[in-house]
Amino acid sequence: MSVVDLLRALALVSPALGGYASAPQDLLKAAGWGSNWTGAKMQITNQSLALRALSNLFNTVNGKKTMAAAAERGLLVDLVKGRKWAEVGTAKQGIATIALK
Repeated sequence: MSVVDLLRALALVSPALGGYASAPQDLLKAAGWGSNWTGAKMQITNQSLALRALSNLFNTVNGKKTMAAAAERGLLVDLVKGRKWAEVGTAKQGIATIALK
């Protein structure tokens, strides 16, 4: 189990994590989102877990506020910036879930 996976689980229930304003950016950074795409299994897994954690943040009141603020700062644009949709691979589901919430 990775740190990103633990954060994914905490995001479901932790108002403290949800209230952390830079949580979305920090989760993506920890997962290597935006770094050079290597396609390594660990990178793909961590990125998928980070997107699930972002989606899970919507489950707490604080998390909803944090994600709304992140959306206003352009979180969705940052998720796809510099990548073609075909390159996103398994992360498509996570991005779509975040966009729908």
